[in-house]
Amino acid sequence: MRDGWITLGVIGATVAISATSASGATMTFAGINDDPAAYVYSEDGITVSGNGNLGIYGSGALHLDDFGTSAPSRAVFTMDSAFDAISFDIAGSFLMTICKVSDPSKCKTPTYKNVLVEGFVGAQSVASLVFDMSKTSGTVQLGSMFSGLTSLAISVVIPPHLMPFQPPKGGKVVSCALPCSHFDIDNVVLAPVPLPATAPLLAGALALAGAGFALRRRARA
Repeated sequence: MRDGWITLGVIGATVAISATSASGATMTFAGINDDPAAYVYSEDGITVSGNGNLGIYGSGALHLDDFGTSAPSRAVFTMDSAFDAISFDIAGSFLMTICKVSDPSKCKTPTYKNVLVEGFVGAQSVASLVFDMSKTSGTVQLGSMFSGLTSLAISVVIPPHLMPFQPPKGGKVVSCALPCSHFDIDNVVLAPVPLPATAPLLAGALALAGAGFALRRRARA
């Protein structure tokens, strides 16, 4: 391989194929709007589907709530072919409070791992990442384990031990506004996986092989 080109000699001939990779696509949600029936949105070759109204607030971003609104709690991103998930932007806030039963004025707002990112090949989960958005705000860079995917899912989650509206336990009560945490997703970058170099090389080799066999038959005739 030299200077981004792959060469293969087959039956006295040479096949040259460019080995450059495909560029990334970015979903900016620029065209998303507050349509109650909008559960699917497409932009720049990327399609996202959610379990709620994707453009509920018309903010130019994808808003995820854990419950209590018509916004989705999970969004799934796909392309026409396999892709590498590169990065996305995130910003949001926590609304949960834990208060003392004996003194309701003494409350705190906990943070917790509320963002779940999963990579899938077909129905098989091949990569996952869970983090606290308050400690990972800004751009989230996804590593090499999120390569060669057929779908990428981003969800807002609540740990079981912090489920809202629990009865008093241990002198404390958990409550929150609706939702308990929420965030915006923007600038989702996915890069289509280029065809393996072996695929076009094999096609070229087979074509040349066929031509060689045809010439030999003519020579023998």
